[in-house]
Amino acid sequence: MVYAMMGENPRGLPQPLHKGKRAIVLSTCTTPYPFNILFNQSRGTVKALKEILKWSGFRIKAVVERGGTKEKSVGPKDLVRCRKAIQKVL
Repeated sequence: MVYAMMGENPRGLPQPLHKGKRAIVLSTCTTPYPFNILFNQSRGTVKALKEILKWSGFRIKAVVERGGTKEKSVGPKDLVRCRKAIQKVL
């Protein structure tokens, strides 16, 4: 999908195709909470997405990470975080 997000100028440098658009990065994984951060299960994904989105011209407004989704479902705190992130974009 990167080809639809970035182009090239005549010099061969990357050119953002989505300049000024806003984005929310949402990452979930089944690894329990402290280990998803320590072993870069969700943090590594967020870093990679941030880099691609920034080069594509997106402005990242919020990042929501959730570990341990295998044992628990989405709770009320997670819904509040997601609603706050949506409000930042709107």
